[in-house]
Amino acid sequence: MPFGSQAPAEVQRLKDQIAQMQASTVEQIAEVQIKYEELQQQLIADAATREA
Repeated sequence: MPFGSQAPAEVQRLKDQIAQMQASTVEQIAEVQIKYEELQQQLIADAATREA
């Protein structure tokens, strides 16, 4: 099978791989944002406790 006929399948495979990586990255960013917000709220609560 000549390479030329394999190219479209390889391109699609790479596009699918990139899409999966992007989805994973977005998911990781969302998880980090949630953790950041949790830590920020904890810092606010700790500061309020110290001021009381």
